[in-house]
Amino acid sequence: AVAQLGVPAPVVRTSPREWSPLVVGLETWLWVESWVSYSASASLGGVRATVTATPVSARFVTGDGGEVTCVGGGVPYDRSRSPEGQSSGCVHVYERRSTVSDPAGIYTLAVTVTYEVVWSASNGQGGHLEPLTRSASIPVQVVESQPVIR
Repeated sequence: AVAQLGVPAPVVRTSPREWSPLVVGLETWLWVESWVSYSASASLGGVRATVTATPVSARFVTGDGGEVTCVGGGVPYDRSRSPEGQSSGCVHVYERRSTVSDPAGIYTLAVTVTYEVVWSASNGQGGHLEPLTRSASIPVQVVESQPVIR
């Protein structure tokens, strides 16, 4: 049943959006899209077993030497709401730009999601299995913005 779970690679999301440059000194919100459990069942010899993988944490490696571990998958930033009314414990502040030595430079933002895996069988048995992990990464460009005062 574990082989049939079909847990996909996580989808990384950021705010500011991952396809636009992130900015030095500003909070970058991090989250994993589709923070859901996966289940699969298999039968053998008249016994049916069901395995469920439930995501429990997301570990982001930010590409600049930083690391953020979030219980849960992070909170999506809601662009329709005021920034003052929102918060997330899953954020990172880049302190240097990715373009220091190369104008097209990027960081690799990676995430590893850990799933708790439990099983139960039609004969009343069950228990925990080894945790399951899935990883993914995306390129992000981090730029620096400086105001001009006249």
